[in-house]
Amino acid sequence: MRIDRLFVLILFFTLLIHAGAWAQDTKLVNWQVSIDGGKTFQPIVVPGTIEDQIQIDFDGVSIYQTSLPHQSLGIKQRLLLRFAAVATHAKVFIDDVFVAEHLGGWTPFTVEITQFMRKAQDDKPLVLKVVVDEKVGHNTQGFLPIVTNHFGGIWQPVTLRVEHDSFLIEDAISIVPNLANNSITLELPFSKRKNEQVQPAISLGLIPKGRSELPSTVGVNCEFKSHVSKSYVLAQDDEAFENVVLKGTFKVPFSLQKWSPENPQRYLLKVSAAEDELSLVFAARQFTVNDRAFLLNGMPYGIRGILNWGYAPPSVAPSLDETWMRQEIQVAKDRGFNLMKFCLWIPPKRYLELCDELGMLAWIEYPTWHPQLDQKHLEELRREYAEFFEFDRNHASVVLRSLTCETGPSADLEVIRSLYEQCKSAIPGAVVEDDSSWISWNRIHDFYDDHPYGNNHTWVATLDKLKKYIAERTPKPLALGEAIAADTWTVPSVENLAYAKENPAHGPWAVADNKRWQKMIASLANARGREFNENSLKRQSENYGMLMRKFQIEVFQREVPHGAYVVS
Repeated sequence: MRIDRLFVLILFFTLLIHAGAWAQDTKLVNWQVSIDGGKTFQPIVVPGTIEDQIQIDFDGVSIYQTSLPHQSLGIKQRLLLRFAAVATHAKVFIDDVFVAEHLGGWTPFTVEITQFMRKAQDDKPLVLKVVVDEKVGHNTQGFLPIVTNHFGGIWQPVTLRVEHDSFLIEDAISIVPNLANNSITLELPFSKRKNEQVQPAISLGLIPKGRSELPSTVGVNCEFKSHVSKSYVLAQDDEAFENVVLKGTFKVPFSLQKWSPENPQRYLLKVSAAEDELSLVFAARQFTVNDRAFLLNGMPYGIRGILNWGYAPPSVAPSLDETWMRQEIQVAKDRGFNLMKFCLWIPPKRYLELCDELGMLAWIEYPTWHPQLDQKHLEELRREYAEFFEFDRNHASVVLRSLTCETGPSADLEVIRSLYEQCKSAIPGAVVEDDSSWISWNRIHDFYDDHPYGNNHTWVATLDKLKKYIAERTPKPLALGEAIAADTWTVPSVENLAYAKENPAHGPWAVADNKRWQKMIASLANARGREFNENSLKRQSENYGMLMRKFQIEVFQREVPHGAYVVS
């Protein structure tokens, strides 16, 4: 397979705002959970994890349940449940009748329960039960369970929505532009009655910078053609409903401003069809690579990244708090970084929306840590990756993607090729690599990647080896997916020890290591007739770490001026 030297990504990227958006729908609360096979139940907050609320080392199957109060549905209304994320395998039951299942702990899924509600008695609420298997060790659990305890359960919100007979399937919408002729191609998945014709009306407008109100829009002409698609939503009456994708292209009546971290300009696009109305906040930008550089909107762009594992103590799961996300982005921007690498996890949707809004590039590293990327698991992987690609493809901020991390030759080459081509098909022009690891492990990739952890005295020689490796092969730009790390020391104080005791998922190993190291250093100091001073050592440690990083960043920018780096 030939891989071209120039990979072009010119996409319009979207954030979904529904006339009754998921975030504005009814959130299901008052949950109970059982971790003993249904013998006993206790209250639990959803969203949230079993480990944070019930048992820190739980790794099994839990049973969630809540009640759905009766509501009258019109003849042309449907009732949907949306799960933003459940870790990891969820089976959904209504009044003990199996309805649907979903595998994968990072992406949303939707379940239709219309017929159950229509048949329900007015005075008897429906019982929603979700059986959740954490599936420790599953291919897409990511790296966070290696850092702390494995997390599971209904860890993101569950919402209930009344929809019209025909409605847009928001999680699967795609927008692909052609900046050469100022046009946009839309793919709009609908769930609809088989005998109903749907022809959406489209309008768009500019969102003023720094203002929250939505702008007025101008209508555009767009003719759609439809084809039957795979089932995104479980309909109770398969003979009456079908899922289709409407595809159309229209000219933009004005010149679009290109999105960048320095100018995160966005636009509003409205879609109205079959009594459903949806607004999309999108941005336009061009991201390409040539034989030596990453290009943003046609110009070489220096990518300065920082690694983010989703680590958010005291929780063992990534944070869902918008303030937390904003602070992480701002801390990175204040220190000169322009990219966040989401290392082996999928951030919540709101995080990617904030990256679009605030101007932070994103590198998505899909959550496969030492996985089984083999033929036996290919179809399962393809299903999960299809949801990954749908989840992040409409965000201007996402410029780089890695199919796995440090997996190497154990990954079946044809499986990697299949996932690579699937990504390219789902996200036209995506800049993607097979494996963020070491440069000799790259096999099907749009750029080279390496994780050169090392000290300053080896740094120049390390970069020379990487440049020589590329010079002997097809030239592509170089990214250091993990690098420029320096160990620093935390004083094992009384506060640290107390935190370790109160937060068993986040403290003991770090505190124990620091105490052992302190004892060793104190012994060495005493042997040389010196007094051990832990506060002085902490300052020296932090200063050394900063100087080490400064040296390696400056040398990399000198030796690989158009490359990318991610500080660990």
